Amino acid sequence: RKITLHLEKHRLHQLHQIPGPPGTLTLADLAVIGPMARTIDDLALGLGLMSGPNRWDAPAWRLDLPPARTTDPKQLRIATWLDDERCPVEPEVRTLLEGAATILLGMSAVVDDTARPSFSLTKAADTFEALLIAALAGGYSRDEVDRFATDDRDSTVGHAHRLTAMRHREWQSFNERRLQMRLRWEEFFGSGYDVILLPVMPCVAIPHDQSEPQSARVARIGGVDRPYSDCMTWMAPAGLAHLPATVVPVGRTAAGMPVGIQIVGPYLHDRMTLEVGRLLLDALGGCPSPDL
Repeated sequence: RKITLHLEKHRLHQLHQIPGPPGTLTLADLAVIGPMARTIDDLALGLGLMSGPNRWDAPAWRLDLPPARTTDPKQLRIATWLDDERCPVEPEVRTLLEGAATILLGMSAVVDDTARPSFSLTKAADTFEALLIAALAGGYSRDEVDRFATDDRDSTVGHAHRLTAMRHREWQSFNERRLQMRLRWEEFFGSGYDVILLPVMPCVAIPHDQSEPQSARVARIGGVDRPYSDCMTWMAPAGLAHLPATVVPVGRTAAGMPVGIQIVGPYLHDRMTLEVGRLLLDALGGCPSPDL
C-alpha cells in the first residue's frame, strides 16, 4: 500500500468537475487543489507549480506566499485538537496522533492540547456539510431539486435533500457562519500559535461502499455504525475556512492500516505547515515504502 503526503491547498482554481449527469460542470464552492508526494521537498515543488491566480485574475493578481515563520522547533507553538465528543476518534488512531504531538514536544516545541478556536466542531461540521451539499447541487436537475425541497423525512437522506434544495438566502446564512469562523481562526493564529494538529478522519480507511446514496450510508467507526459524513467531519475546520493543511503519515495500526495527521496553519501560510510536516516526518523516518 503506497502512503503519500497530501497538501490541501486553499482554493485558487475553483472550476471543478462535480459527480453528476454527463457533462455537468459546476463552480464548486469547496473545491480544493493540492499535490501528493512522498517527500516534503516534492510537496513544496508541487505547491510552487500549482498555486497562483485563476485564469480570470491572472492579468493583475500575483501570489507571494510568506516563508515559514520559523524552522527552529524550539520556537514553535503548536496546538492539538485530536478528539472531540462531536466526532470521537478511535482509540488506536488517537494514540498515534498523540504520539506525533509527543515527538514535537520532545523537540522542545510548545505543545498545547487545550487551545481551540472559539467555535465548536459541531458548528464547523454542520456548516461545512451544508455548504458542501449545496456545492454539489449542480449535479441534479431542477425537477429533482424541487422534489428534494419537499422531503420532510427525519433522516440523514431527508436532511441532505433539504440542504440540496436550500434557497440562496439560506446559503448566505451558512456562508456568514463560515466568515465568522474564518475570523475566529485569524484570532486564534494571531494569538501566537503557528499550527494546529487535527485528525484526518476518526478512523482508518473504511471499506469502499456505493450500495446506497452517500447520505444513506453508514461507516463502522470504533465498533459503532455512524453517519458516513463523520468520515469528513475533521476536514471541516480547515476546509471550511480555506486554510492550508499538510497531511503526513504518523504510523500504522496493529492491523497495518496507515494513519495520518493534519497540520493546519493560518490562511496562505502553506510553507509553515510544510515545515512542521518536514520536522515530524524526519523524526518518524520519512514516508514508509511498501514491501516490493
